[in-house]
Amino acid sequence: MFMSALLAALAFLVIPLPSLAGSYDALCNATQKCVVKILNDRLIVGDSIVPIDAIASWSKSGPGRTANSTTGSILTILLHNYNHSSNSPYYLKGYQSSFNLSYYTADQKEDQVSIGFVNESVSRWFEIELQAATGLPKQAINDKAPLFKWTPSDYPAPQNTPGNPYP
Repeated sequence: MFMSALLAALAFLVIPLPSLAGSYDALCNATQKCVVKILNDRLIVGDSIVPIDAIASWSKSGPGRTANSTTGSILTILLHNYNHSSNSPYYLKGYQSSFNLSYYTADQKEDQVSIGFVNESVSRWFEIELQAATGLPKQAINDKAPLFKWTPSDYPAPQNTPGNPYP
């Protein structure tokens, strides 16, 4: 039994992480719901396609706190606590993280894309997969990214499918 568990763990470590690529429900541009996909050679963020080799760096901010202002206001009125700071115990706190990716466009200009996650576990999986796909640790710089030349026709977006309305 121990031997089979050990072999299964070793097999998982040998499988390359980019082959486990998936889709993530996220927030793009801070408020718009979008789907983020990491494929073998590209990252798809909503309608934007970013080749993995064009990513110059990435960073993560969070975990953070989010406040539920409706609940906070109701409890503040009911409990006569006029402290409206986000540190008030009457605000609901949640997990929120955001990723900022710096990349070079097909026109060789530097651009950025921001991706937000509300769910902690989804954010962690995305971070692991992004690091495996790019080969870059957080806040490291890819010196080869400015030299990478590509055209949008080299990286077409995947087609919509009935089970996945987002490209």
